[in-house]
Parts: sequence; structure tokens; C-alpha cells
Amino acid sequence: WWVDDERHTTYLSIAFSHPKFATGSFAAGFTASAGLPPANLKEELAHLQHVGLGFNIEPAGANCAWRARFVDTLLVIEVSIVADLPRYEAPEQGEPLAQRVADVAA
Repeated sequence: WWVDDERHTTYLSIAFSHPKFATGSFAAGFTASAGLPPANLKEELAHLQHVGLGFNIEPAGANCAWRARFVDTLLVIEVSIVADLPRYEAPEQGEPLAQRVADVAA
């Protein structure tokens, strides 16, 4: 996660997997979202998209898009983030984070 320094209201979360010996279904995977934090970052690993070179990936509700390419032998993923992101507001005391994120996202 990355969160803005000033107000802690804008998040960028990235999850990726790049096995050293990628074969078959174990190829590189990537996902990102901007604006609101996911309720469970570890759960994001279950939603990785396979990295396909040269394709623009724009998941619904992610507020960002990405594209993979090679620079020499290095796999590079370029992420574009929309300008007007939803802002996270801290929950009231005792309110579960997951419920607050779900309410704001709805």
C-alpha cells in the first residue's frame, strides 16, 4: 500500500506475483487499485490478472489501468491512475474497516 502523507485519504494498493521459474498457470500476475483501500490486501492476491504484454488492463472500479512491456530483459508494468479518486474517510470508533470501505465504495 501507498497512502498520501497529508490526510491519509488516498490509497494505491498493488499486489503482484512473479515466480522465478514461471510456467503454465504460475506465470506473472498483477493487480492494482487506487482511491479506497481494499478491505483485505492479502485477498487481492487471489484476483491477480495474468500479465500479458502490450494489453491495456482496466478493471472495473479499480480507478487505474496498467500495461506490461519489456525493457531489454526487464518486465515493466506501467500504471495510470485516474485524476479524480474517491477519498477514504476513517470509520467511527468501533466501526469495522471492511464495512466502512464497502459503504464508501457503494
